[in-house]
Amino acid sequence: MRKLNFGCGGNRLEGWENFDLDVPIERPLPFPDGCASFILAEHVVEHVTPQQAWLFMEECKRVLCLGGAVRICVPDIARLTRLMTDEYREAVRTGGHGDNPIKAAIFSHGHQGAWTQELLISFMAGVGLSACAKNYGQSNHIELHGVDGHGKVVGQSIAELETSVVEGTKC
Repeated sequence: MRKLNFGCGGNRLEGWENFDLDVPIERPLPFPDGCASFILAEHVVEHVTPQQAWLFMEECKRVLCLGGAVRICVPDIARLTRLMTDEYREAVRTGGHGDNPIKAAIFSHGHQGAWTQELLISFMAGVGLSACAKNYGQSNHIELHGVDGHGKVVGQSIAELETSVVEGTKC
């Protein structure tokens, strides 16, 4: 069972092949068809254009085996708008990203695309994956349950507030 973690940063998972800048997601993935059971891409697709994210999702489908699943986590601007807290505003401000958390989610950290859970579901479905929304840190797949590591960087409450998660299965 091969497990691939893209854009891992400091979230290097034991038993996974962990990739950061060494495997750019905007290029074809250097793996054979159907070789992976699970893929994690946490807080990385917003760093490429929507067109590149689409191509990455096509590549995920290609390298997944039948029944394999990809878990993609993104900062969600609709979720941020809906759930904004004073704690989040303060974290953005003290992090040096200005006074507008929505603008920061779109323009900061090298982001090149703005995401919502619905858009992520649409992309996954569009490339032919069976997509469904998940909660941060939770999955029906034991291999994907608890793998999210963004909370280690920004704090658990911030990560849960800003992050939407979608899993896509290759059927």
